[in-house]
Amino acid sequence: MDLISKIFEESKFSFEEGAFFITVTDWWSNVVSLSTYYRLYLITDGAAELRLTDKTYNLKAGYLYLIPSFSVVSGNCEKMMSHYFVHFMPDSPNTNLLFKHVHFQRETPAPPIAEELFKLVIENIHGSTTYAGIVRDSAIKLLLSNFFKDITQVSADFLRFKDIITYINDNIKSRITVKELADLAFLNKVYFSNLFAKIFGISPQGYIINQKIDAICALLADKNLSIKEISCDFGFSDEAYFSRLFKSKTKLSPKEFRNMLLKGKA
Repeated sequence: MDLISKIFEESKFSFEEGAFFITVTDWWSNVVSLSTYYRLYLITDGAAELRLTDKTYNLKAGYLYLIPSFSVVSGNCEKMMSHYFVHFMPDSPNTNLLFKHVHFQRETPAPPIAEELFKLVIENIHGSTTYAGIVRDSAIKLLLSNFFKDITQVSADFLRFKDIITYINDNIKSRITVKELADLAFLNKVYFSNLFAKIFGISPQGYIINQKIDAICALLADKNLSIKEISCDFGFSDEAYFSRLFKSKTKLSPKEFRNMLLKGKA
């Protein structure tokens, strides 16, 4: 069994609220917003535009879209769009690694069975029985598998860094050095940095900064915490520098991001 198949087999998911089928018109732009969860769309009719921090998707009928967490900037629907959607989060660290760090197309033609699979998710989303959980997770896995159909293998080194990623996440508020991570992996610092960048497409320090920003994004949903308080807690003592860094990643200022995050879900 290849690594991707093994990761999918072991995957479990948690869900935000539920799964739905809905038709939207121009009011959609007022409600589509950021989410701490991944979201999966199946467009069945019409079209819309979804602008993310790193690209813009022209949502069209007959396609599936996998939208990363904390990535939506805005949406626009000039006429109408009918679609299924579900907000979910992988509960497995390996699945999170797969979704966040393996490069794959997040737009793919939907198979003929996609609508029936979404209906199974909707019917069983709140089910507490073993049967409901198996059906729900199996349907989600089948839908998500479409994004990986052109990826045959992932390097075994991918999971070699699982403990390193866990260490970074567990100590995300601390100052973490590349030397520290290389020592944990029992590797030379230069070799570690090169291998990390090859696997994840980003330098170790770049990854640490991105993880800090992601963690801060989640905390911005708490209106009782000031932006300065949150950023300082993660080691960003220079507020101007933090704002520039945050905007370079999310395309929004921390204040704009907080307003988007609190606006609602769609």
